[in-house]
Amino acid sequence: MRRLFILFALAALTSNALAASPAAARWRGVVHVPGEELTLVVDLDQDPSGAWRGAVTMPGLNLARATLSPISATANHVVFSIESALGGPPDAPATFTGDIKSGATLSGSFTQGGNTAPFVLTRAGPPQVERPPESTAVEAAVEGTWRGDYQLAGYAHRVTLGFVNHPGAPATVEFLLVGKSPHTLAVNLVIEQEGLLRVESRELSVNFEGRLNTTTGELTGIVEQGAFEAPIVLTRVSGSAR
Repeated sequence: MRRLFILFALAALTSNALAASPAAARWRGVVHVPGEELTLVVDLDQDPSGAWRGAVTMPGLNLARATLSPISATANHVVFSIESALGGPPDAPATFTGDIKSGATLSGSFTQGGNTAPFVLTRAGPPQVERPPESTAVEAAVEGTWRGDYQLAGYAHRVTLGFVNHPGAPATVEFLLVGKSPHTLAVNLVIEQEGLLRVESRELSVNFEGRLNTTTGELTGIVEQGAFEAPIVLTRVSGSAR
């Protein structure tokens, strides 16, 4: 069901050529390391709130769409790091520091593991960065508190979900998971599109995905817990999510 949800939930690749910052673009070029030129493709995108996101591909280092974070840009100066590849603590992350010239080239230094190499990139079009899904309201028929049970790894678990809509804002969800012990989980995403409902909590990597069965009045779907999935049926209950 995760793959089905992605078809509805993930936004299309960005194509706004009139980005607020000249750094927001797809950049293509090479890193000049001793005796070799490494192909480099960098996507930098800035959302309307000013937050940056990006990705880097370096086939010569087996990197494909590796996340860039943090990213900062002031005028024509840009700094971005590879979040979790090419080293980690105690070493500093692999970092690119460069300057944009005439809005068309981005050049500077690539630093990794105490070594530095120059890079030169040219603007190759709009950034191609997937924007993460944003929380939404839920259907009025979904508002309220729901409860269901599922089995995972030989243990019984109970899920309680309480949905509340807010005018002009996304819904909020109280997510209670009871297994060996009760956990009230922080909800990072609640989204309903084309009748498909998804609630995500990164705290214990627990997600619910399903649909409202208008015939039975139940929420039917799955619970994802880490790499495992289990079917679940939630029925409407009264009172709070506790």
